[in-house]
Amino acid sequence: MARSEFSEEKTKELLSSAEDQLMKYAADEGIIKRSSGTALKSIALVFSGWELKAAEEMTFSRSQSLQCSLQAGCPPVLTV
Repeated sequence: MARSEFSEEKTKELLSSAEDQLMKYAADEGIIKRSSGTALKSIALVFSGWELKAAEEMTFSRSQSLQCSLQAGCPPVLTV
């Protein structure tokens, strides 16, 4: 994000969008098969210019991922 666009509200919006994308990725059948027996950790980073403004690690459970894969547009449920 450009420095002139930075705000706490915009950062929260970007992290929310990242959560949605990461949950869908974690629910992908191919990812679930390849990561069996391991914990998939997802990281969202928000930069403004070169400066890191926010970093969140999200861990989704297998059951959350499986539920998401069965529902279209599922909301993110995460443990931080």
